[in-house]
Amino acid sequence: MTADRPIGLALGGGGALGFAHVPILEAFDELGVRPAVIAGCSMGAIIGAAYAKGESGREIAGFLHGLRQQRGDLLQRLWRSRPRAVRELFGPMRATAGQLVAETVLEAFGERLPKTFAELAIPLRVVATDFYGWHETLFSDGSLREAVAASMALPLVFRPVMIGGRPHIDGGIVNPLPFEHAAVDGGILVAVDVIGGPMGRPGRFPRPVEAMIGSTQLMMRAITAQKMKGAIRPDIVVEPEIARFRPLDFRQIDPILKAGEAQKEDFKRRLGALLSPRVAAG
Repeated sequence: MTADRPIGLALGGGGALGFAHVPILEAFDELGVRPAVIAGCSMGAIIGAAYAKGESGREIAGFLHGLRQQRGDLLQRLWRSRPRAVRELFGPMRATAGQLVAETVLEAFGERLPKTFAELAIPLRVVATDFYGWHETLFSDGSLREAVAASMALPLVFRPVMIGGRPHIDGGIVNPLPFEHAAVDGGILVAVDVIGGPMGRPGRFPRPVEAMIGSTQLMMRAITAQKMKGAIRPDIVVEPEIARFRPLDFRQIDPILKAGEAQKEDFKRRLGALLSPRVAAG
């Protein structure tokens, strides 16, 4: 079915928490509508790229399940790359988390991640951060894999990605939920927020790496909260209950997917109410 109003979809960053995007994409499929444009950051850029190519939400979920079961796959590599101690972060960076190459990791997605933006069925906008420029860089053409690699280059985990002679890092540093880049005139704007936040007992000191990652999440939440006060705001914000997981919990794909699944029916009702009656009824 075709919606009477175009839909812009923003998929936020959050590392492994971004797996919760997939059930929301399944909701689009079940309603029989597709976004007119997608904007993504970090894991949202990866998932968004696969969907923009033409994969269904169910196909992406199936791929992730299969990937989890393969020995030496992407998820295992990301898990093994997680920072283990402060000495790994500030000592010699030989074979440590900071040396993981995002472009190499993306090879695990194979044909699901085309080489160029021109190969996509749905326009995609990918956000990364120009490290020395102190600002976001928005990619919408050229090398898709290069842009997505830059968007997911989370400090402490991935090496920065050099684009145009400038090092780029994770887009979530400056714009973790890039909904303004998915806005369509007269359309419906949907944003899926998977930033999460630090969880634990208030009387316990966080471990050093936990404090670093949690601080980044808090910064991202503050940026998003400030953006929500602007002129462009989403009509629907989906926030899966994923705070109990951590951005580097790449082995928790099943429970993270279930967390997104719990939001799906409510999201379908909310989106359906903004669409034409025949689409809402579908």
